[in-house]
Amino acid sequence: MPNSSKKSAEARLFTIERSRKHLYLLILIHSLAAIASFANGLALPYQFLAFLIVIGSAFFHWRDCQHFKPYQIRHSELSGWQLATATHEYQAMQILPSTVLTSQLLILHFRLKTRKTHSLLIFNDALETKDFRALLVDLKISGLAKDKA
Repeated sequence: MPNSSKKSAEARLFTIERSRKHLYLLILIHSLAAIASFANGLALPYQFLAFLIVIGSAFFHWRDCQHFKPYQIRHSELSGWQLATATHEYQAMQILPSTVLTSQLLILHFRLKTRKTHSLLIFNDALETKDFRALLVDLKISGLAKDKA
């Protein structure tokens, strides 16, 4: 039994990388919005303005995708859930019950010690397959069960 307690005390580290699925979704959404900006009953100057807004949004999202830096989440029985900051220090995070878990996408809602609520979209291709499954299992078993109680 000493091995099981040692295993539960070890922190499991999840490194979230850039997701191609997230990029494809952004391209699809902006493409549809660009089409919709002209396929409406607005006057032509307003259609053009809507199109420019969509293009501006696409530019900012593309730039964010190009400058993406992987982030890390870790979990252990002793210290709970933690998120790495830009300075590579870990902050405790409280997983909220509004978190959504699916086999393709994880919408992680959490609160840091600042009491501000945050959310992260984590597609299944942002982690290794086994790591994504392990993250889902850990969230189901430890994070969400405690917060809903």
